[in-house]
Amino acid sequence: RLVDAGMSFNIPMPPLLHTKRKADIMIIMDASDSKIGGPLQLAEQYAQHHNLPFPRVTYDSMNTKALNIFDSNDQKKPLIIHLSRIIDRKHI
Repeated sequence: RLVDAGMSFNIPMPPLLHTKRKADIMIIMDASDSKIGGPLQLAEQYAQHHNLPFPRVTYDSMNTKALNIFDSNDQKKPLIIHLSRIIDRKHI
């Protein structure tokens, strides 16, 4: 059966966050029409709800930076490279 992994919040995080995958780095290109960082916030909530490893994310810089990197000292948590869709090109 074929399933869209990004169906719930526009980025395919649930399969990547599964502990059996042991993903070290996740590169997310968020081109959704929702607010900047919105899908990542939903992915973070999903991870918290399911007790899955997820680094601390700060959302305030996403409106001004096209590239954000979220890391943790905990090696069980993946490094997340998040590419934001920035509408105003002067911020890129």
